[in-house]
Amino acid sequence: MDTPSPSRTSSLTAAFDDHLAWLMAWHRAAFLAPPGQAKASPPMSPCFAAWYDSCVNTAADEEREALDRLAVQHDHLHRLAKVLLERHPWGPLSPRDYEAFATAAHAFTQALRQRLADQTHAAVGRDRATGLLNAYAAQKAVERELERLRRGGKPFGLALVRPDDAPPIVTADARIVPLTTVLQPTLRASDEMYRWEGPTLLLLLPQTEPAASLAALERLREVVNRPEPPPASPLTAAFGLVASSPEASSEDLLARAERALSRARAEGPGHIVALGPEG
Repeated sequence: MDTPSPSRTSSLTAAFDDHLAWLMAWHRAAFLAPPGQAKASPPMSPCFAAWYDSCVNTAADEEREALDRLAVQHDHLHRLAKVLLERHPWGPLSPRDYEAFATAAHAFTQALRQRLADQTHAAVGRDRATGLLNAYAAQKAVERELERLRRGGKPFGLALVRPDDAPPIVTADARIVPLTTVLQPTLRASDEMYRWEGPTLLLLLPQTEPAASLAALERLREVVNRPEPPPASPLTAAFGLVASSPEASSEDLLARAERALSRARAEGPGHIVALGPEG
């Protein structure tokens, strides 16, 4: 499963909460409708459809199948809810019909609850390919270092690292795992490495002045770009480094790191581009 963004987790939470409210409204319609008033199923909330659409377009085949199964359960529940109220417009539902509704409602809400638990865990979990903490954890770490800096702490360095271009048939995981393997033993004890997006890693260099951050990346570049004897494939990477600033937000720092990485890649294999606080 792709690492979910915090916004997707929030939208799924909203869908879950809305369906609990919808179930209460349905029960009021089924059992507390005023005499002489026909029962009507409450309208569907758009939250589930919005969450589904945000996920399905970028999902892998296996993930898409799981999303589609959940969507089928969702549609079945709402169709059944409407049909049962139309079948019993004035009187009480039969025990058999209510049991069918209760079973469908329980199945869907349990599936939605499990999906929310899985997605929440994944949002703060580890990348499966590299074993590194993921992009959500990286952003939280950047925010942590910014807060420390604003309280009078030392500057820190933030770098994005991406393997230089490979054939299109090579997946992001296949490109980033060798880079991770080479970099991990070379990092200082205080350094932190995260899986960012696609074949990109994020390096956080706590309590490190800009000149020292650049020197650290120079050492990493030497290790990454070291020639390997055949049949090993050559490995090079681009590095985009930014200096921290207490006035900047985490979004500002990450955007500047993306710009630095883009410039480094444009300059050719194995380049480093460092941007200052105003870069």
